[in-house]
Amino acid sequence: MAAKSWSDVCVTRASSDRKELARLAGTCEAAMSGSLKDQPVSLFQTAEIGARRRRGDIIALDVVQPGQTAPVTTLLAAHEGSEWLLVDLPDDQSF
Repeated sequence: MAAKSWSDVCVTRASSDRKELARLAGTCEAAMSGSLKDQPVSLFQTAEIGARRRRGDIIALDVVQPGQTAPVTTLLAAHEGSEWLLVDLPDDQSF
């Protein structure tokens, strides 16, 4: 993500998320580029995975900066085929 290679970012997303992003913006890459253009994505260059939690078929991965314990963000992933891919949960669901 720090390199802004949106096609590489999109392959980390679950197929349902890629389809929804394409529906919204034409392609997943266009959605990522548009929604993250003013965001500090360079923070992912040094970020590390902190705490991990699993609830059923979803795992939560806290993203932290080196030497910190409070997460910058939390990524959610679902098992799809043989891979864990990033997903967005509906607003009415929380982890």
